[in-house]
Amino acid sequence: MFALRRKRTHCMPQRTLLRFEALERREMLTVNILTNTPSPGDLSLVGDTTGNAITIQPATNPGAANTYTITANTNASGVMTQLQLNGVALNSSSYVVGRSGDLVTGNISVNLGSPSGGGGQNTLVFGFTSPPSQHPNPVQGNLTIFDNANDTNTIANVHLMQGVTINNVPTTNVTNTVTNTVSNVQIGLGVVINNGGNTNTTISNSTLFSNLTVNGPAWPVIAANLSLTNCTIVGAVAVNNNLDPSAGGPFGNSSTTIAGGWLESTLTIANGSGINSTNIGSSSAPTQIGGNPATTAQIVTITNGSGASWTQFSGASASPLTVMGGVGITNGASPAYTNTVIFTYTNTAGRVTVNNGGTLLSPSQLNSVNIQNSTLGYLQQSALANNPLIINNGTGYDVLSITNSTVPWGAAVDNTVNDLDSTGSLSPAAVWGSNTSIIGSKLGTGQYGPNINSDPLHPDSTKAGVAFRLDGDNGDDVVTIGAAATAASTIQGATVLNLNGGNNSVTFKDGSTTCILNVTTGAAPGLSGNDTVSITNAAVTNGLNLALEGVTNKVTISGSTLPDTNLYPVHIVTHNVPISSNTLTIDTSTYGKLLLGVLEEISGFLITLT
Repeated sequence: MFALRRKRTHCMPQRTLLRFEALERREMLTVNILTNTPSPGDLSLVGDTTGNAITIQPATNPGAANTYTITANTNASGVMTQLQLNGVALNSSSYVVGRSGDLVTGNISVNLGSPSGGGGQNTLVFGFTSPPSQHPNPVQGNLTIFDNANDTNTIANVHLMQGVTINNVPTTNVTNTVTNTVSNVQIGLGVVINNGGNTNTTISNSTLFSNLTVNGPAWPVIAANLSLTNCTIVGAVAVNNNLDPSAGGPFGNSSTTIAGGWLESTLTIANGSGINSTNIGSSSAPTQIGGNPATTAQIVTITNGSGASWTQFSGASASPLTVMGGVGITNGASPAYTNTVIFTYTNTAGRVTVNNGGTLLSPSQLNSVNIQNSTLGYLQQSALANNPLIINNGTGYDVLSITNSTVPWGAAVDNTVNDLDSTGSLSPAAVWGSNTSIIGSKLGTGQYGPNINSDPLHPDSTKAGVAFRLDGDNGDDVVTIGAAATAASTIQGATVLNLNGGNNSVTFKDGSTTCILNVTTGAAPGLSGNDTVSITNAAVTNGLNLALEGVTNKVTISGSTLPDTNLYPVHIVTHNVPISSNTLTIDTSTYGKLLLGVLEEISGFLITLT
């Protein structure tokens, strides 16, 4: 018989799996308020390596001078900054420095990153974002701000009796940008901004009683932008963007804008080899550079590296830009970019000098100078002033336009810079060409003008009395002198055009006048040249010399006044053969008057009377 056995069952307890849910990360942003540090009366604020945000406001109550309210704000990520006082945490989001006898009579230092610099995206407001109902007490000491590479600083509606320094930590991160905004402030001593990377600085509606200096870093990556709007700056303004000798030269992109206001001293801008833009003047508010009285000395100096450059001086008919001295502009030689210089409704007391280093792509890239509704070099209280317009263009295609403007001391343009060979002769390979137009303008019409013999590249004293001189290369040089809607052009002195090789064209028309017209052309070895001179309804009063040495030469004279050849010479000559390649078309009346004189020579041309 079998007995049945019940199988024993062992009951195992059920296991419960415990899951831990991660809590939200809480960052502690800390700014330590250090009173009487590093010296008695000083105030220092030091952050940590995260992004902090605070506001510092001087008291508006006259009885609370040298006290400041420090307020913690949320940073760009929405996290509230925590305050400490001399290393001890505060339970409040604000603290009044000075209420315990620690008055701030000295300097203020702010580093929201960390003592070693860097850390997070920090935001500082020093002053009031909108003007308070009662004027705040002045800040007694210097304000120094140390920045991370991605911070925002606002200084507004305060009066600083000393200076301001903003130091940015150097960086090569192109995505980081420091933004500085200064508005409605008065600053007694110098303002220094040391850029460490990409920086945007705007100063508006403010008065700086000393110098403004902006320095670029020793880094190859930078975009430095400065804007001055409706400011009065008593001291010198110097903008040194991204000069890096250790890396073999300057780098970076930059822009400087000055709109409205008065810069009472000098302006110096030095840009790197990136894309550089300088805009000076305003269409709505008067802008003046330089103090009174006016001077012939150069007070504006702008230097651009080998990248593309744009330099503009502009005002408006009701409020022209005034420069109480001279202007010097130097653009580096660019491999493939355009150098552009513009003067619009601008009056300069002293000489204007433009040195373009040149560009190798022609004519899509060029050296361009455009002058409209301006007077350049107006100061004439002495014949020693001698303030001509000087333009020196390096290799490349060159454009000059002077419209409705006055250049009292005359103008000299040299398009052959860097185009000379080892013997000092113009290289046959210099075939870039140029386009020059003088429309409705006056050159050399001042009381002591013209006189451009002071050009350092052309010191020959025999050039005294030249109102306009142009030296062209072996490319196609086109020159047009004519009238605008309201007036013809007047060149009160000699017009000297040395156009060299290429297919050159000169048009003198529309009631324009010059004392002497001297045109010289030639064909460089191995190059052809077809040269054309047209004098239509114009006046040449004291001498005409056309020496055309192209392969074919064409001269047309109609409805114009030529010199009395009993008193002044007229020479229209060429040595090119055959003579059938050279034509002179002239109206009968004008030609008849030439034959009556004794200082007339026409040779090498087939003459056609109309």
